[in-house]
Amino acid sequence: MLRGIKQGLYRGRYFRQERGQVLIYALVIIAIGSLIISGTLTFAGSALKQGSISEDRAAHLYNADAGVESAYHAIRTGSNDLPAIVSDPPMTYSIILEGQTASVNLALVEEDPGITKTYEVTSVSTSTSGKTTTIKARLIALSGQYAYFLDNAFTTAKNIDFKSKIAVNGWVQAGTHTGSIPIWGAGFGWKSAAASYGWPTSTELIYYYDGQVANGLANYINGPWAPSGTVSLTETQYVNGDFTMTGGTLKLNGYTLFVNGNIKIANTSVNPAGSGTGCIIAIGNVEFWPSGDTGDVNNGIFVFSVGTAGAEFQPGNNFYGWIAAQNSIQVKSGDNPSYNWVVPPENLDFPGTGGTGGPGVPSGGLQIHTWDVSY
Repeated sequence: MLRGIKQGLYRGRYFRQERGQVLIYALVIIAIGSLIISGTLTFAGSALKQGSISEDRAAHLYNADAGVESAYHAIRTGSNDLPAIVSDPPMTYSIILEGQTASVNLALVEEDPGITKTYEVTSVSTSTSGKTTTIKARLIALSGQYAYFLDNAFTTAKNIDFKSKIAVNGWVQAGTHTGSIPIWGAGFGWKSAAASYGWPTSTELIYYYDGQVANGLANYINGPWAPSGTVSLTETQYVNGDFTMTGGTLKLNGYTLFVNGNIKIANTSVNPAGSGTGCIIAIGNVEFWPSGDTGDVNNGIFVFSVGTAGAEFQPGNNFYGWIAAQNSIQVKSGDNPSYNWVVPPENLDFPGTGGTGGPGVPSGGLQIHTWDVSY
């Protein structure tokens, strides 16, 4: 009995001693827990604040960008308020997008007469706290409208020389003409000299297609390029150097083959029926001797040479579309060919040949050159 009482006393004393240690453990755990919870809440609050700032910044970025897009539209549509010359005051206005205002300043800062106009757009979106998001962009518009090249079967500022009697179902507009008289289709014949036409410069065309490469709308090859087999374009192709294709098939599929150099196409099927429309353009000489029919009655192609070089044509059979060269054109006989003008489409990838751009702004001839944002 006494032994049991002593054991109980010993246990009670032991537990009384341990009870203080448990309290210490509990306080330590509570302290650590409070630190963790406090840090977590602080992090969560910081994340929420950061998310709010990011969302607000994105909203003002979109708003400022909408201001640039509105300026792009004003230039494209030829707004009456656009500055006509560099010394004119800028066009200023505001737009409201989802309750937020962007102030837009559109100035004409550079002009290369007859080639390009450079506009600078500054679009500023301001938050209620006074913080600003600013986008500054430069937009370059090509000045030429060149749809008139599609009015004729042949257009040249110089001489056109028909080496034999060839059927031409379309107008021929040239500075002079020599050689045989074409076998004209009903209602067609010679037009007055085309020397007064505005011809795009090589600089202008290089800029136009180089801009497409920069914007991911065209593929770039540092030539020369001499492909074989079948070449089927899936986007406009820029070749920096000569292009030569002898044999095989070239399908434009509505795109442009732009060559900063000379073009030679021989014994090649070019845009057989079903390949759509398209353009073949050279900053240099064009030798065009395709096999079979080129294009069809619904899908012509535009072949163009600019600069001091000329062009030579000898199709294997019927050609459908439009041919233009700033210098002289030689037309040779192939296997009983005919040249046939067709109604041009609205979407050729060539400056000023489609769409309804404003005065002096050809379809596709307005491009964003630089785009910078600051906060």
